[in-house]
Amino acid sequence: MNKNQTTRDSNFELLRIVAMAFIVLHHMIVHGTQMWRFSLGEPSIFPVGNIPVVASLILLNAFFVVGVNCFLLISGYYGIKLRWRSFYALLITCLLYSYAYDVLVAYTHHTAYVFSLQPLEEVFLHSGWFITCYVGLMFLSPFINKAVVAFTSKEAIYGLILLSILTFWFGFHLGSSYINETGYNVLHFVFIYYIGQLLRRFESSIRIKSSVSWGVYVGLSLVIGLIAFRQFYVGNFANMFKQFQYNNPLLVLSSVALFLAFKQLAFQARVINWFAGSVLAIYLVHDHFFFREWFVRINQTYGILTPQTVGIALLIVVVLMFGVVLLDKLRLMVTNPIVDFLSNKSEQIQNRIESKLSQKKSV
Repeated sequence: MNKNQTTRDSNFELLRIVAMAFIVLHHMIVHGTQMWRFSLGEPSIFPVGNIPVVASLILLNAFFVVGVNCFLLISGYYGIKLRWRSFYALLITCLLYSYAYDVLVAYTHHTAYVFSLQPLEEVFLHSGWFITCYVGLMFLSPFINKAVVAFTSKEAIYGLILLSILTFWFGFHLGSSYINETGYNVLHFVFIYYIGQLLRRFESSIRIKSSVSWGVYVGLSLVIGLIAFRQFYVGNFANMFKQFQYNNPLLVLSSVALFLAFKQLAFQARVINWFAGSVLAIYLVHDHFFFREWFVRINQTYGILTPQTVGIALLIVVVLMFGVVLLDKLRLMVTNPIVDFLSNKSEQIQNRIESKLSQKKSV
């Protein structure tokens, strides 16, 4: 099941880049038009009176919203290796960008910057919901990895069925906040990660043509968009937005289809792998109220889905992705030595503890 390779497959690294672009575009729609506020009955700039624009926004969002699930499928396919270095790399990356934003906000609002531990709380408890869930998945990954290896084929399928019931029936259908109401939780991350693990384990048995995978992705995206638009048309705005929850069974299947479509594109390209190594920074930079307010102001100034707005949005995506990646490569030159130092020290302490525990067992 495990492939010993030092170079990532560029088709999945390309998917990682595409998924991040989709996430940015998804946020431009959901936050930039305040679609999420509209679904809750709150004041928003969502163009409720312009049916063609509403239909376009909903359909576009149906294609873009697969980004997070695709990221998790890639993580599951390769398997997360829980190490000190990976944990410290994630922690320091998140903290650095969080503190940088605090300084930026203080500068733009002409207020004094006061150092605090609040960015640490923000990363793991508030605005960093994805990071919070991903850290939870990291901690659980060794158990999931071992379980998938130890399971018989029948047990692996049973596991998929049980997690599907929890996610789709209790979560998406019944809306249980105790299990997986929306997909913004660790259980959903575990579920999609588990699917990625199974796609790797049973990849020799999966025989789906690339054209079929692309067709399923496009078809399901259209179905999700049409269902959401129907809910909008009948005035059920909350149910309209529900179609874009990450635990929507159609959305999960659409994500898997897009993943399998990219799986057919087997190739190696160093520049893509190099670029994909910093896409997390794009998420950390753009998913902040600073950018969300900017997206709203652009729509208020130029109109929603006008040629000017679309052009600005595409320009932002290109500049954001390339600019942040280049910035992050410079950041790595500074933080990598710190990550190496902390991980080496932690490994030394861990080895000492394990050595002492083994000595007590032998006694």
